[in-house]
Amino acid sequence: LSLWLLGFLSIYICSSATCLARSPGLPPGFLGFLGFLSIMRVLLALLTCPLAAFAYDDAEASLKSAVPGAEVQRALDQAIARGDAHFSFPASVAFPDSVDLTVLGARNMVLQGAPGGTTLWFSPPTGGFRIMSCSNITVKQIIVDYAPLPYIQADIINISGAKDSPVYTFQLVQRSLDFTALNGSLGNIAQSWLWTGQGDEKWAAGPVRMPAFNQLRQVQPGVYVTEPGFPGMNAKVGDSVTYMLRQAHTYVIGNSSNVISEDVTTLSALGLNFYELDGEGAHVYRRIKVSRRPGYMIGSNADCFHSIDVAHGPTIIDSELGYCLDDFFNIHNTVHVLYPPDVVGDTNHAMLVNPRIGAPHLFRLNSTIESNRTLDETYGYTSPMSNIRIGQDTLRCYAFNSYDRRFAGPLVVQSATLLKDPVHTSSKFAQDLQAILGRLGVRFITGWWDMEVWNMSFAPGALTGWNITGDPALMCDVERFSASGTSIVNSSFHHTTCNLGRIKASNSSIVNNTFQAPVRTPNLEIVGLQDWMEGPMLINNVHIEGNVFKGLGWARNLIHPGHGASNITISGNEPSPKADIMTFV
Repeated sequence: LSLWLLGFLSIYICSSATCLARSPGLPPGFLGFLGFLSIMRVLLALLTCPLAAFAYDDAEASLKSAVPGAEVQRALDQAIARGDAHFSFPASVAFPDSVDLTVLGARNMVLQGAPGGTTLWFSPPTGGFRIMSCSNITVKQIIVDYAPLPYIQADIINISGAKDSPVYTFQLVQRSLDFTALNGSLGNIAQSWLWTGQGDEKWAAGPVRMPAFNQLRQVQPGVYVTEPGFPGMNAKVGDSVTYMLRQAHTYVIGNSSNVISEDVTTLSALGLNFYELDGEGAHVYRRIKVSRRPGYMIGSNADCFHSIDVAHGPTIIDSELGYCLDDFFNIHNTVHVLYPPDVVGDTNHAMLVNPRIGAPHLFRLNSTIESNRTLDETYGYTSPMSNIRIGQDTLRCYAFNSYDRRFAGPLVVQSATLLKDPVHTSSKFAQDLQAILGRLGVRFITGWWDMEVWNMSFAPGALTGWNITGDPALMCDVERFSASGTSIVNSSFHHTTCNLGRIKASNSSIVNNTFQAPVRTPNLEIVGLQDWMEGPMLINNVHIEGNVFKGLGWARNLIHPGHGASNITISGNEPSPKADIMTFV
């Protein structure tokens, strides 16, 4: 935009100069200067126009020129099999029918986008970029987008009828999902929002009730009118509505180590946007960007960045994350649940459950679906326990509700066997386990959509003293997979309908970042959450320094360390407008 303004300013100056040149009595030197300005006018026009157009090339042109994704996938698989050190993408690639692009088992490889960025076009409900079981690879200059969008977006072009029963006319924007998605053809719609404002400054004014598909009537292609009974909104002509899906996730790094993502941009996203899970981790995200194309509302349907169950936390540096309908970032592990042994008096065996939060609209434990399909089966079958090191890895266990530690110290894993029999993989079994916790008053925000069940053994006597009457189950962290060493530096965060961030990772730092309104919940959280099964419950040594919080209204309780958090250093942060920031050491 600034380049366009520069171009128009130059044209204005040079046009004025041309008029002056026609005035009598001006010195020859000045006329020469005006001639120079005229030349600059042409040069600036040539310079500014292509640069302004660089704001992500025209979507339709990119789609029309896209190389079929199957061809690129085949060439990439062959390059990985040969052990190539470099792979180049064409300028545009299309993956229709919810097909993924999967980088599987690559080692010591650079995946290079085209100059100006390769656009990878995916489609809902599950298409996306998957990097699985890789190590020491770099991904550069990639733009991720969706056609159709992973959400419905419609502009309000007319409002009629009585004030207490308005009739809205909606017009779908280009590449939007159709309202037919409301009838469940692509899964459940997770949330709907009203967007107000002008142009690219439109932002979510608040959630609105979701209509049923039968409350809409199509009057021409892409144009719908609401039927009687459609819920009213505090809306005006020119506002927009969105109905977003939360299905699979967009840019996923699973069970990998040392992956560098550099100059990777997403312009729309399915569920969680940048998403890493399982394995050693230590991934670097340099100059990543979560944004939206002009005229479109949503950058990410869920968190901009999400990390779960990696041993070494991510580094996010020089990046910009915005326009997301959940947290800017959430870094955590999965809290496992330990149940007592079947044999009374057994002090070295127990059952460990991983209540993985998966893609609930695709597969869900309920009375009609008997399944042990976990999140990991979607992104490569791994989990903290499947990566366990026998005789080395440890569990740290806590009581529900009080968060008090249990046992004399961490439990060293002596053996771990994944149970696959029908009893331990049934929805009834999952419901029975949850009922035990229900008697403790434990409430799960998300429920258990899927799970793993492990038969565990520890050193003889390790479970001595477990009062199973008072503690019929315990929370446990698999200690190695705790995202230790997370670093978020020199980055910008703006536009979210949820939290500033949630960081549950020891030996971590959030330094020299800018957090800017609009933000629905100005909360930077450092605490394990049993309701979400997100830990670890013990968080130590987190450094929050030199960050700027702009326009958040109030800042006294902006940063929230909680139970189990120690050695949290908060210094040099600047609220704007000025206010106190809570200090916790």
